[in-house]
Amino acid sequence: MQLLLLFISSVAAQQFYMSTPPPDETLDFIEKLTANPNHDPLVIVPGVTSSRLEYKKQNDKSFSNLWMVIRRTIPGWLGTYIDEVSPRYYPENDTYASKPGLTVQPVEFGKMTAVLCIDPQVCSKTAVFATAFEALKKVGYKEGVDLFAAPYDFRIAGVNQVLTNGMFSRLKGLIEKASSLNGGKKVHILGHSAGAPFLRHFLVNYVNQEWKDRYVQSFIAVGGPFAGSALAFRMLATYSKWVLPTVGAKDTYNLARFFAQLHWLLPQPAANPPDETLGFVTTTGMRFTVRNQTEVWRLTNRDSMYQAITRTLQRNNEFKAPRVPMHVLYSLGHETAASFRYESTKQPWWQQEPTKTIYKDGDGTVTADSLLSPKRWVSEQSQPIDFKQIQNADHVTILATQEFLSALLGIITH
Repeated sequence: MQLLLLFISSVAAQQFYMSTPPPDETLDFIEKLTANPNHDPLVIVPGVTSSRLEYKKQNDKSFSNLWMVIRRTIPGWLGTYIDEVSPRYYPENDTYASKPGLTVQPVEFGKMTAVLCIDPQVCSKTAVFATAFEALKKVGYKEGVDLFAAPYDFRIAGVNQVLTNGMFSRLKGLIEKASSLNGGKKVHILGHSAGAPFLRHFLVNYVNQEWKDRYVQSFIAVGGPFAGSALAFRMLATYSKWVLPTVGAKDTYNLARFFAQLHWLLPQPAANPPDETLGFVTTTGMRFTVRNQTEVWRLTNRDSMYQAITRTLQRNNEFKAPRVPMHVLYSLGHETAASFRYESTKQPWWQQEPTKTIYKDGDGTVTADSLLSPKRWVSEQSQPIDFKQIQNADHVTILATQEFLSALLGIITH
């Protein structure tokens, strides 16, 4: 039976978007690395969906893997899986929560376990920071000593909720621990994808400048969608397939529509032209822009989503500089979705995938405008911000490229 489950997981993972192995040049680069004792502590924060989560029911004695379990996304198991993964939203107190009766937590907070890959049964096909971990070990980093990860439950990471539900408190404590274990050294904090705006929110709205000056050596942003992403609009506004090859558009929508962190990845009015089009329904003439995007959910009578997203955009409607030294690593040269066209046929327009996608330059997930939006902060803070484009990479594969690893090591070692 166990072999059968592993086979099912492997088959389902064949088309998974993180399945690309590191190129040979990266493996050769890692092989030639040598130990360097002169390195600073590092804390890694992953992007949305890149933290492994575990859960248990009320009568369970131990935790089981919840996110990700690819074999549970095939027909027959999918319905139960969606029900257990999907968070609930309570508009009366603007709160996201797990399904009643379930206790959910990140796997081994502080350790790299939760961010190496998404599904441990097919780790090589769902890798996230696995390649970077090998490089860091070769230069002398030790997990739990000077290398840490801060996984979090992205499903309930509401922009307001993270300030009070313990997520930012645990992150703050982990950074302080990393400093303490290394003789009071300042700490580099790295955020990939949605982990970058997650860290910006932490730096701007949770800790004060005295704390930042004491503990943060630099903020390393890799593929950060600081101004939001049109793909978040597509996933939340309409039925759309995502990264899971066995899950259709409707099921993907039902799975992710209340993922809290997706809500605060919507294009921010404070960081984008307010009249920039995100979606246009050709048969009705409805046009949704950065400014009026919440009308998507109001006009289609999705009241809970409308309330959740409206509150998120209201709270997130600022674009302040983090006021720490910053390194922005990004890739370009890929068609990246910027807006969508829909038609209303036999079904309501929002229950269909777009009929046309309009693209801009970017990394395949985040447009160049969003990736490079920290340029606005150069004049708003005294701390330096540098930008480096990583060649021959996209939003996901950037983490396994030689150029990224070389740039990272150049920042965190001396």
